[in-house]
Amino acid sequence: MKTILLILFPILLVGQATFEKSVVIEPKHDLILGMKFPEGTKKTWLWSGSNMFLNGFWDGMHDGLHYRYRNFKQRFPNANDRYWNPKVSWRNKWWHGDPDNGEKFWLSSSALVWTTDASHLTKTMRMNHTLLAVSIPLGHKPKKWYWYLLDIGVNWLCRSAGFHTSYSLIFKGMNP
Repeated sequence: MKTILLILFPILLVGQATFEKSVVIEPKHDLILGMKFPEGTKKTWLWSGSNMFLNGFWDGMHDGLHYRYRNFKQRFPNANDRYWNPKVSWRNKWWHGDPDNGEKFWLSSSALVWTTDASHLTKTMRMNHTLLAVSIPLGHKPKKWYWYLLDIGVNWLCRSAGFHTSYSLIFKGMNP
């Protein structure tokens, strides 16, 4: 469990750190393919890119737990199956693990379901980072259409890198 927390805690902080302060290294020239960056583009890429990376990371964790759990246990042998194994942990939201008994606590099967197991936590984190990635940049000034395509490309690359980090590197060499 300590190993899992050591991996997940810094990742949780990245989203917070990007929200608190964006650090952008300014290049000597402000051109890409001969075009000048619109105002705020690099900060937008830093913000949305880091959140899309985390979106991909949580998506990869979710898929890894569902489709490669056996190898997750090999990497994290002390992980509590009652929380991490989706085949078992779905019962955590119900009183004594039985849906017929009702919710374990108020909203444990709806708004607070993310507190009951890793599967719902990863889905919630994925959704939150997607919302953060898109909601903040929406307030920027309008720009030419091709900058929006470039924004999509940067976000797609960042999300893919995040997914690859968790699904392919953390669950390395794992087959279902």
